[in-house]
Amino acid sequence: AAMIAASDDLAIGALELVRQRGIRVPEEMSITGFDDIPDCTSVYPALTTVSQSTYELAWRGVEMLLARIQGKATEERIVIPTHLVIRQSCGSHLFRQTTIQRSEDKPSDNPENGKGIEAKPTLPEY
Repeated sequence: AAMIAASDDLAIGALELVRQRGIRVPEEMSITGFDDIPDCTSVYPALTTVSQSTYELAWRGVEMLLARIQGKATEERIVIPTHLVIRQSCGSHLFRQTTIQRSEDKPSDNPENGKGIEAKPTLPEY
């Protein structure tokens, strides 16, 4: 079984709840969050999450707001790059943390989408 939460706070709450009910994470259930808050590495098992640049998110939001105030058209859809940060809560039995980054400018083996995926293994910070 797996659970994907809309935020890391919700995922951490779910992690505590399933553990109280005797469900073992990640052996019986994998849990993943979104935001990569500092608490992700403070819980056990460390929470797998999706990270995004809050700076870029805020910058794009302000740009759109200013454009609308000035009566200019804005893009209907903006994609902010994200990074999957794999930790122990997803069942990864590796003793390292891996970040997977979707890159718009890297070539892919799949010629249809032109996008690539880059994995960057790093040692976990405890």
